[in-house]
Amino acid sequence: MNHHVVEVYTARSLLSRARGLIRKPPLPRFVALHLKPCWCIHTAWMQRPIDVVFLDGRHAVIKVVDCLHPWRLSAHRSASSVLELNAGEAGRLRFRTGDTLVLKEAARDAHGG
Repeated sequence: MNHHVVEVYTARSLLSRARGLIRKPPLPRFVALHLKPCWCIHTAWMQRPIDVVFLDGRHAVIKVVDCLHPWRLSAHRSASSVLELNAGEAGRLRFRTGDTLVLKEAARDAHGG
């Protein structure tokens, strides 16, 4: 198990969580959108694939989905929140099931929720 510090933009409102990364430019490298609370995501209307990381209440990784293509669903009933990342970022950051993440709020921009 590894520990990672991850910069995030947090989407807390229902609208910002439902929208996620739809019609948004790619995130900066090594930055994720944190959907909280969340256990299920969709990629409807997305124009590119994304990586998805499901987290438990302690921010431990419980599922990693690499390169989830547009018009797909993914879920994990035990998840309390989800990270959406540019495709390939979960691999570059070497996220694995059981890893513990420390989420650090990134400076706000067009992605912030």
